[in-house]
Amino acid sequence: MNPAYASRCGEDDGIVTGFIMARVDYGEFGRVAKAAVIDTIGVHLPIPVPHRHALLSQLMINLSSLQVESVRTKVEHENFDLRNFLSRRDLSLPETASTREIN
Repeated sequence: MNPAYASRCGEDDGIVTGFIMARVDYGEFGRVAKAAVIDTIGVHLPIPVPHRHALLSQLMINLSSLQVESVRTKVEHENFDLRNFLSRRDLSLPETASTREIN
């Protein structure tokens, strides 16, 4: 089965200020659970922090409506800003991978 895709884009006065894209995998390597993988995230840093969190929060709502059970991503260890941003949104980041259960 082909993966489904979910994305969100934030803008201010017609200018893109942030984006996030994820794909939903319907099982792999013998697993049948729906899991999303965040592939790309970008935020214009001068925008207020609540707006940055809104992109990720809305993506999680959309993924939940698709009955996704977990969200994963990989972040380079040296990317402290992104790691901190994701950890503040309950995406703990052990080493380079992150998984969050969706309730």
